[in-house]
Amino acid sequence: MPIRVCCFGKPCLRGPMEDGSDGVLLPAGKPLLILAYLALHPGGASRDTLALLGWGTRDDAHAKASLRQAIYRLRQAVGRDRLLADETSVRLGAPLPSDWQVANDAVRRCDDAALLQAASGSFLEGIEDREADGFDSWLATERLQWALQVRDAATREGRRLLAQGSIDSAVALAERALEARDDQLVTWELYLDALLATGNVARHEHGLAKLEAAGQHGLIGKSDPVGWQRLARRARSANHREGGGDRDASAPGIGQLPLVGRDTLMAYTVELLNLPPGERQRIIAIVGGPGFGKSRVLRELRRRLAATDHHIAFVEARTSEARTPWAFLNRVVQALAELPDALGVDPAEAAVLLSLNPQLAKRFVGTRSSGPAIPDPQAMIRALAELLGAVGEHRPLVLLVDDGQWVDSESRSVLRAAFSRNAVGRSVCLLTTRNDAMLLPSDWYTVHLASLDIDDVTALLTRQFPAMDPSLCPALSRALLLVTGGVPSYLTRAFQRLTPVLASERTAAEILDLVATLELHRDPAFPTGAVERHLLGYLAMAGGSVSYRELAECCPALTAGHGNEMLVQMERQGWIISGEHGFALGHELVQRQVTEVLSAADRRSLALEHAQFLARHGEAIHDLRNAIHLCFAEAALPEALSVIRTWRRRMHDAPTGRELVALVLPHGADLRWRWRLQAAASPRLLHLVAAAMCLITLTAWAVAGWLGQPTSLRLENIPRVPGYESTSRVRRNIVPPLFTVRDRLGRISSALDGNPLEVVGWSASVDSALLTPAPTARHGMVSATSLEVFSGVDGGNDVSFRLGSLPVLPVRVFRGYGHQSLAIGGGFLNGVALADQHPEVSVAPGDSLIGLVTLRYTTPQQAALWMLAETSTMNPHTTDTNTVVTLHSGAVDGLTEVMIRRRVPSQPGVYWLLWTFAAEPSAAEILSLTNW
Repeated sequence: MPIRVCCFGKPCLRGPMEDGSDGVLLPAGKPLLILAYLALHPGGASRDTLALLGWGTRDDAHAKASLRQAIYRLRQAVGRDRLLADETSVRLGAPLPSDWQVANDAVRRCDDAALLQAASGSFLEGIEDREADGFDSWLATERLQWALQVRDAATREGRRLLAQGSIDSAVALAERALEARDDQLVTWELYLDALLATGNVARHEHGLAKLEAAGQHGLIGKSDPVGWQRLARRARSANHREGGGDRDASAPGIGQLPLVGRDTLMAYTVELLNLPPGERQRIIAIVGGPGFGKSRVLRELRRRLAATDHHIAFVEARTSEARTPWAFLNRVVQALAELPDALGVDPAEAAVLLSLNPQLAKRFVGTRSSGPAIPDPQAMIRALAELLGAVGEHRPLVLLVDDGQWVDSESRSVLRAAFSRNAVGRSVCLLTTRNDAMLLPSDWYTVHLASLDIDDVTALLTRQFPAMDPSLCPALSRALLLVTGGVPSYLTRAFQRLTPVLASERTAAEILDLVATLELHRDPAFPTGAVERHLLGYLAMAGGSVSYRELAECCPALTAGHGNEMLVQMERQGWIISGEHGFALGHELVQRQVTEVLSAADRRSLALEHAQFLARHGEAIHDLRNAIHLCFAEAALPEALSVIRTWRRRMHDAPTGRELVALVLPHGADLRWRWRLQAAASPRLLHLVAAAMCLITLTAWAVAGWLGQPTSLRLENIPRVPGYESTSRVRRNIVPPLFTVRDRLGRISSALDGNPLEVVGWSASVDSALLTPAPTARHGMVSATSLEVFSGVDGGNDVSFRLGSLPVLPVRVFRGYGHQSLAIGGGFLNGVALADQHPEVSVAPGDSLIGLVTLRYTTPQQAALWMLAETSTMNPHTTDTNTVVTLHSGAVDGLTEVMIRRRVPSQPGVYWLLWTFAAEPSAAEILSLTNW
């Protein structure tokens, strides 16, 4: 093994020992700390810098003496050639392998598994020194950076493994992510989902207790202070449902209003759920904006369906799984597999489902996985369709999907294809989704949720406040409709604020004035200054948080003069939250209000500004992907090209060209974006090569076009007159000529397809010639036409033809059956070659005669060749093979081969095999054997 620096876990320098084994060359200590610093800084460092970093509390002379001793120990460990030191600086003579470099390369490739394997512990764990204040600061920065990288990588990899059904591995990765940094709600959500998937209620409750303890101590959710509470409530509700305690779906939640104004929609949806006799499957989408009550309608439909003879499966799509391939499909399959009739699925298809989710082995006992963790999409479509058919074969199946806008793209495509197949059972997928979530296919049934009207608001007021003055109800309904727009979520907030007001003794005018001033999602104290709005807008466009470095570069006004006081004031008001790495928006409503007050021009400017920063300072591929997606959302192709060029100039080891574009190209981008981005991501030499190839291709295309131009009309057969008549002027049907259009290389050309073939003249011996009907060229050929010639001359007659602009071609037409002939031209029977004049072969009595006979023939018209078994002196046998062969029209000395397989008589003697042929006008008449 080569010498290498181990930075993660127990730090040391490892390499070959004197006995050849791999061992520790240098344990943890100050020399190893200096070696790791030099390994991470290829350019080296000055002696003064190293002395200050390592021995900052000592005087200069003692610090430099300690540095010399450390350099001496390092040279003993790695060799003098590897560590170069002069009077002023120290550097490595050659790159020293380290697990830090492996982990850094994994971050650049976005390879989470490789990163987690390389970063197996804390960075330079256990190395602390009170004399190394400078190194302690550097160590703290590196450890924090790697803790964040490990947390994010473990969260993503854990979510992927959970989607594949590897629950124990997902739990282990979630615990590792929390061990690295426990301040992110996404990591806690993965942890609780993985614990819930284990089915162990005690473990899940223990995880909930850890979440609540961390939240109460203020360790998590700084950007959303109550986010951990919502997560705890959702996880506890999910745990309750897993334990069989699912509450009544029709019961309204806390603070919810009664369901009104949806009766017509509910009746129409229920009608769509009842499939007609000729239809097996259907997808229905309930479409509406945020806050329109889609989930509420779905719960009510679920309650109504519970009283019918339907199988019901309910799956809720999650925001955290929107970018995790196959995550949603995994939970759909698990929900369907729990239904009683799921055991009727084909075992082969059950094996495919098991490869997606190994936990299904408890349900499909005896079934083994059929392949990799993620099967082929087509195989998954067939398996899911089989599962749908098995569940819905005896009772109709209704699959309810809530928040369909968060379904990952892989699961959505498989689900759509499975519901489009003609399965055995009857199944319906009913999903809710937002208006802008996806482009709904035309074959889906869509039900759009509209806002509530004034009658609905009046009904709500009557039901919620029965003691209210009836004369106030119409005016209050109109005022509420004007303020809320009829959106159910805004009406809920308005009713919560009106409850104490209506209970007081205020007048009707005061109540109406109060309703007019309601701000349901806007804060009246929202900042109005340009600098504050610029910061909040930039935070919104950057996804809710920015680092201090980005803030200083893109918002310089906030870091100079009174900028710090402004930041402190905004933080006190709850608009922003400061953290270890930068600032974040205070809560979700702030981001929503910021987005609404920004103009389109401001949003575009801020989004492109953030994209340029990511291009200049981003370290991972996902930073470039985010920058390109921002440019794509603003239709800013020139800025996207600038971003990708800036990135390529910085990241020399990153992918380029087509590989880079495949990693960052947004979904839905057209070919223009793909080609332009690919050109910008390719080195200049590739541009020149591509230009040269384009020039060569155009030249080759022009030459091929010139060579492929049609230049001649060629005759492919010999037209003849079928029959003989002695009258002086006869009308004869001619065996039609077959022409091909040829280019300059003699190849058949279809360039003149569609042009008519014309008769343009004939010789003096021909009275007239008629082509009926006039044929046109197809696939470079003109055939299957009827030609009539009037002539009284027995010899050849010339008829001239023309196609398009090609030169005229004269054709000689011959007279009839005087040109027929049939003769044996050779062959092999039982391995013996046949002679032309004496075709004889000797065979043992009772043996088989097997081989091919070559026949030479001349015929003006298509004909059938037949062995006359009845007139032969060899009686037929049940194992004999006789073949009818079609002879081509207009053939002169044509050759054909006839297969023979006959049983020779057991009586010795001389026997004969005879052939004859008969000409007919068409192949159909030949096969009918009419003239034999």
